[in-house]
Amino acid sequence: MASGSRPSDSQLYSFNNFSDEEDSLMAAIDAYEPPVKENIEKSLTNLNVNIATMAQQLEELKRSHQEFSANFIKQEQLLSDEITLLRIEVTKLRKGNEGGL
Repeated sequence: MASGSRPSDSQLYSFNNFSDEEDSLMAAIDAYEPPVKENIEKSLTNLNVNIATMAQQLEELKRSHQEFSANFIKQEQLLSDEITLLRIEVTKLRKGNEGGL
């Protein structure tokens, strides 16, 4: 069809038939839509539940990590203090041995 020309009657008829087919297709989709919509809603609900569960697990993991970090720092400080005390003891023992020689 050339630009600006009017479509023929057969083309219009074909278009109208397509429209009827499209209408029946849309009617079939509408008839099928509720189960699809329900499945999508169920999937979205499950997805939201999974996201909420993962968010809760992430918070628990963060809390556990914070507790671990705090305990690690305390343990590190205790070991550092113990090393310092052992070094002081070694120094005392060396001085005691030097005096005895």
